[in-house]
Amino acid sequence: MRLKVQCHAFLVGKGLIEASDPFFSAMPHENAPLYITTWIMHQCDSVNLDGSEKDVNQERSTYAHAQKMWAAMTYVFGRIHGLGTLPWHKDSTGKMVGNPSVSVAISSYMVQAGETATSAQAIASKNCSEWRQGNYFIQCLAELIIESSYTDIKPFFWHQLSEAEWHLCPVTALAEWLAYSKIKRGPLFPKMNKHEQILQNQCISMLHKHREIPGMLQE
Repeated sequence: MRLKVQCHAFLVGKGLIEASDPFFSAMPHENAPLYITTWIMHQCDSVNLDGSEKDVNQERSTYAHAQKMWAAMTYVFGRIHGLGTLPWHKDSTGKMVGNPSVSVAISSYMVQAGETATSAQAIASKNCSEWRQGNYFIQCLAELIIESSYTDIKPFFWHQLSEAEWHLCPVTALAEWLAYSKIKRGPLFPKMNKHEQILQNQCISMLHKHREIPGMLQE
């Protein structure tokens, strides 16, 4: 894969691994998640690896491309090298096992990254706090297949998880997507073509309705 080759070349170029090192294998390097994050950050972030800001005229890839890079690493380790989607963790012997691309290090970085320099922390402190106060109301409509005879499903609420669990939090993930996509109404997760253009007639039947009226949703 092209991105696999690019990642390996970057790591060798930065001296993180030797050219002969089998970075992509069924037994990944213990620092593999950090190396993957470094690769994504170098190509897509507004900040250099030394912490300095990149020049505004310096070309860098989009957040969407960063997601593709991450997905490619998950696929390579998960499918090609048979590690599946088991999260990266330390087993009873102290050895790191699982898919290094399915790790807290990478997911925590990705939820804070964005094409618009809006971090997960900024979203959580502004948007999510307003949701908790009832300033925003989101209604999602979707076609569901219900196999149970008990179809009286009551409304339920999702609450934001703690900062340490942001990578698992659906509220923070939705806030990140709404801020990035700038969707105000209509298809919430539209289908895209290979040019990243919305296929207007092939969107899934989930709608996002938003009214900036405290505690209310008006049709």
